[in-house]
Amino acid sequence: MELEDGVDPSVKKIKSQVPELTRPTRNLKAKIHSKNRKPQGRKQKHKPRAAKYHNWLTPFCWTQIVIATKQVGWQMGTSDIANRLKKRDPATFSRISHNTIEGWVDWSGVKPRWKESVLRRVEDGNNPGHSSGGRRGILVRVRPLCKPESRFDNHIPSLGILMLSKQSRHD
Repeated sequence: MELEDGVDPSVKKIKSQVPELTRPTRNLKAKIHSKNRKPQGRKQKHKPRAAKYHNWLTPFCWTQIVIATKQVGWQMGTSDIANRLKKRDPATFSRISHNTIEGWVDWSGVKPRWKESVLRRVEDGNNPGHSSGGRRGILVRVRPLCKPESRFDNHIPSLGILMLSKQSRHD
């Protein structure tokens, strides 16, 4: 059996699964949904798509990124880090770019370091960042545009806008 591009088919399969592997919450949500005893809600018309983007800040990727950074040195050259990661584990890090790593580095001080926001996301690990289990809907609580005691008295007739305030809601 001869391959045209010289790459093992199992490596290609692993490369295609890396985005999904870096987002384990997606699989967990599907498992929880399948354990429900009775079907509820609408039937699914479309099957879920495979993950497209990588979450490089998961524990299994981030530890390798930190090791590559220590090997590169204190200057934290983003191209060097990306190239070292690609050499170290080509199946996992074939699609990481130096621009992505550059967005994680704080260059403001004398010595470059990781941004605080990135370190916080790394601490959270695989946490998606919210507890709602998916995207937030359009019907979320929003602050009113102006105070209800204003001279418009919750209604602007020229614009046809009725403003909801805390007194007019049925909580």
